[in-house]
Amino acid sequence: MDEAPQFFNVLKGQMSLVGTRPPMIEEVEEYKPEQFKRISAKPGITGLWQVSGRNKITDFEQIVELDCSYLDSWRFADDLKILMKTILVVLQRKGAIYKSRIFFPFDDLTNQPNYQSTKPGE
Repeated sequence: MDEAPQFFNVLKGQMSLVGTRPPMIEEVEEYKPEQFKRISAKPGITGLWQVSGRNKITDFEQIVELDCSYLDSWRFADDLKILMKTILVVLQRKGAIYKSRIFFPFDDLTNQPNYQSTKPGE
């Protein structure tokens, strides 16, 4: 499971189970002001984008719209639904997009941007 190392980030408090996906470093560098909302909360291992079509949704604006919609209307019950849908997606082996470098909004100690790799051994 490619996401297994990210469970450690959840245990360390750097990520949550459900939230917006951590963006690529290059994406953050190109953000418009309104898109920074995406990184206003802890990133999640899964989220609304992943259960709404994942690799079928390739338009960045649409992905940001889904993420912002999730943040604007957050409810615990919705997180439970997203977790259940994620389990179904994984069991059905629907495709995923692998990205090697992700951006965690802030380092816990320094409150500075924190870049990490999701590839084992990096």
